[in-house]
Amino acid sequence: MKHSVVASLFFCAVLGLSSLASGQTVTIQQPASNASLDWPFQLQASCSTTGTITGWDVYLDGNSTPYYRNTLDSKTLNILVQATTGSHTLVAKCWVGSSPGDASVTVDVVGGGLIPMPPSTANAFWNIDDDPIGNNDATRNWESCISGCGSQPDDPTLTDVSTPSLDGNALDANQLSGGSTYTYWGILWYDHMGAQDSSTHFEAQWSFQVNSGANPQALEFDFPVWIGNKSYYFGTQCNRLGSPADWDYWVPTNPAGKQWVSSGISCSVSTGAWHTVKWYGTIDTAGPNYTYVALQFDNTQYNISQETSAATISYPDNFTVQFQPDGDKAGDGYSEYVDEVSAWTW
Repeated sequence: MKHSVVASLFFCAVLGLSSLASGQTVTIQQPASNASLDWPFQLQASCSTTGTITGWDVYLDGNSTPYYRNTLDSKTLNILVQATTGSHTLVAKCWVGSSPGDASVTVDVVGGGLIPMPPSTANAFWNIDDDPIGNNDATRNWESCISGCGSQPDDPTLTDVSTPSLDGNALDANQLSGGSTYTYWGILWYDHMGAQDSSTHFEAQWSFQVNSGANPQALEFDFPVWIGNKSYYFGTQCNRLGSPADWDYWVPTNPAGKQWVSSGISCSVSTGAWHTVKWYGTIDTAGPNYTYVALQFDNTQYNISQETSAATISYPDNFTVQFQPDGDKAGDGYSEYVDEVSAWTW
């Protein structure tokens, strides 16, 4: 069972220290007790036991219904918590059979910081990673783009996997090695949300990891908006092997001809571990232009505040959430696992 969320409800959050119950020791690594936090934030916990873990529950402010639940045999928990402002308590509970161990702590959510909490009237697209995988260009359906989007060393695959995942179901974008023939390969995976012509604010988030030992050149996370034959193309990437290794944003109409522009914010992605990236941008159809407002990587937010002009296109109106793993100069292959993908427009 996945955590339950609706568009009009943004949950409050909390975390804890550690306690011993029924043979399990649960420890919450972050955030710290009584921390002041922006929205959203990461909850990371571990469970030490000699038994077989049968799942995790997370409870919010004494609610008897779990905010989050999985049935994974995993000693770690790592989820993104959507939280309203105020003081809240959250309990992380690790199950071994019918025996739980738990830990809790209280934190103060002080606001969205640079990235605002979407209003209750926002259009919310939860768990986009759970949409069907296909190739029929339907709304809310994962598809790949090779021709005109990247190079293809082998047939790319996208599958649903339970491990590794944060909530019991993640996407595995796997690309075999391209060798010397296909260096710097790239495979774009995208999912159309439908036209959002009345919206001017856009947020999107992805949780991801690459397999241990992988060596991706770059990891792209995009949320393009197409309205009235104009492209407000929010394109971003962690340029992991770049010089410098940093977060870049896409400027399609850059007079200097350099479409990937450095934000000046360094990007270090460890392999075999979960990370979360969240972007916030606004558009002005009168311009027409759009602004990369802010970035959040894991628990740190960064001011971007970079405006760029929209490009002219012939695509129908749409809002799309996508990601693209990119290969290095040797064409090495790897898996990128993507989970808990969500977006908001208003």
